[in-house]
Amino acid sequence: TLYRCGPGNFERGDVRYNHIIDGDGFVYAITLGHSGPTALGRFVRTAEFVEEEANDKIMFRSSFGTQPGGADKWRNVFNVKLKNLANTTAVFWGKGEHARLLALFEAGLPYKLSPDTLETHGLETFSGELRPGTAVALGFGSAVDEALGFGVQHTAHPHVDPVRRRLVAWWSQIAALEGTARITVREWDEEWKPKATTKFDLPTELVPHDFCLTASFYVWCENRLTFEGRTAYLMGLQGPAEGLQIQQGAPNRIHLVARSDAGTGADDGLAPLLTVETPPWFCIHHSHAEEQLLPDGARLISVYSAGWKEEGLVSGSFLSAWAGPAPDFQVIASTYYWKTVVRVAAGGASAALVEHGVAKGLETACIDHPHVDSRIEARIASSDAEA
Repeated sequence: TLYRCGPGNFERGDVRYNHIIDGDGFVYAITLGHSGPTALGRFVRTAEFVEEEANDKIMFRSSFGTQPGGADKWRNVFNVKLKNLANTTAVFWGKGEHARLLALFEAGLPYKLSPDTLETHGLETFSGELRPGTAVALGFGSAVDEALGFGVQHTAHPHVDPVRRRLVAWWSQIAALEGTARITVREWDEEWKPKATTKFDLPTELVPHDFCLTASFYVWCENRLTFEGRTAYLMGLQGPAEGLQIQQGAPNRIHLVARSDAGTGADDGLAPLLTVETPPWFCIHHSHAEEQLLPDGARLISVYSAGWKEEGLVSGSFLSAWAGPAPDFQVIASTYYWKTVVRVAAGGASAALVEHGVAKGLETACIDHPHVDSRIEARIASSDAEA
């Protein structure tokens, strides 16, 4: 069975949503069986979806500016809660009776679905470990954050380590007064038992939404953005994503964190970051990363990603060309497939950029949402192997 998730409803009460990415999540399943293919699809019935459906109007704020209007505009002021759209990715993981199907969203917690019927069974908090709410912490304790409706956001882009047979996912919370973000990485086995946990701080409050992994490292690419719309968001004038601005000419940052059970990480405390800079570009999604062990003990980490060239980065509201009834593909920059190679010194004390650019042979290809056979992830190639 193939599960997929994406935006599927774009209006409520005859009012069009402001942005295609604000669409309500729809999950479908295509099963290839002996009697032929079958298909099933359902909307993810989040708490917000159910309430808006019953009232046939927009009642909640979304990331890209969809929010109550007319006589309900006042509800947006100082209301930082975002609607859980459950519209980004569907992930199926687990063996036998432990199998779970989750609908994921960039700015909230997963929703649990029935793998057979796609019925919605509520938020996945992992036995209460994750608290729903806007992913912000003020630093005055969890009780204050909970009272203000603050929680964490879970990634919509987990990866599978086929060697260890684990699902690797992570969640984040912004330290608002420090301008950083606390990341917690969790590795789950096929019975959904936690096998490794790593925590670290990213030097940005604008958390990358995708990542990749190798046998020894987790890898994030930080796009250089600023949040210029903080006041407008608090005053209810625009969504948070509408207030993002690209820092023209600023280098990207590749952050590597050692996996906690890979022999180079730490199970307690905060894991250290290895950071290298690349020339300006914009990373959208990763397909995978590869790791090569060199004779001197150093490691080459090759990261493969979809993204825009520097000349495709324009000032203005983030992804504004995707707003309205449909994306404007005359304005949206072409998406290329990039290869970034980082050399990590033996012992993991330092890292340096070796190579960065559009992958050879794909200079004229437009590629987004790249995928590879997941069985090639988390392998270590010998020094004489082909990268």
